Amino acid sequence: MPSSWIEKHAVTRQDPLWRAFRGQPSAASQKQALVILQTLFGGLVNAGYLVANPMRALMKSFDLPHHKMDIARSFTEAEWSHVLHTLQTLPEGAQRQRMHCLLELLVTSGVRLDELARARHKDLRLEELPGLEPAWILSVTGKRNKTREVPLQPQVAQLLAAHGSAFMQADLHSKEQGELPLIRTLRAPVARWGKGEGGALVAAPRTTQTGLALSASAIYAALKVFFRKAAKTAEASGLDARRFEKASTHWMRHTFVRQALVDGMPIEVASELAGHASIDTTSIYSTQELARKIKAVQGMRARKREGAVG
Repeated sequence: MPSSWIEKHAVTRQDPLWRAFRGQPSAASQKQALVILQTLFGGLVNAGYLVANPMRALMKSFDLPHHKMDIARSFTEAEWSHVLHTLQTLPEGAQRQRMHCLLELLVTSGVRLDELARARHKDLRLEELPGLEPAWILSVTGKRNKTREVPLQPQVAQLLAAHGSAFMQADLHSKEQGELPLIRTLRAPVARWGKGEGGALVAAPRTTQTGLALSASAIYAALKVFFRKAAKTAEASGLDARRFEKASTHWMRHTFVRQALVDGMPIEVASELAGHASIDTTSIYSTQELARKIKAVQGMRARKREGAVG
């Protein structure tokens, strides 16, 4: 990207020195921008404005650096124990109950943040199969508009029920029971500022209703606040506080996949539950394949060069 597109110093948008970028985009951002352009031209082709998509051929010629998944962004057993200990330090009530639900649901199912934010009651069903205990199944639609079914652990289903029980009376009057969200707000949304009579600025509440769907950004923010709280006591437990400060919702998804493989879950099952496009993505989390390679190399017979002594 040309340096003239990058803002060197923070200025207001009205300043002539303002630029759209703060630095060179990462490999992932570069790829996303190109994909957006390709999609845009594809729409023009479908609408009949163009006869071909020029980006389709150009995308193949771009030599972008590969975005490497950082699987170190996951919790160890000790770190997760600290997370649960921090949870117990929160005041008892609906907020701690919801946080408990979020933590356990994300770390035991591998669902993505936006998938959880969009989850509704209609996406849950109780499945009873011969020879198995009844299990709650959550259907989520993820990347590439692909729907997958994720079994929930019994304690997670109980946590969801406990979180939703606070809204039971209001839910009885809902005309769309199936559209009720799984993860919900505990208080009314922040009021919006607008112009009142005479042009004066007034805070206008959008609604006084609670129990609405908690957005993806709100879930992310709540967990970031919680992890920062965990960071404050991490060093006292012999842990790196910086890791908790960096932790986010995606850390729990990484933790789920890695722990599932450690616990012996077949890699193809873990891949399907996580909604990976390819089993190759899931294999990044597995140390078993690397251990197999190390064993193979270490087991090779040592070969001596001609003339070597010893």
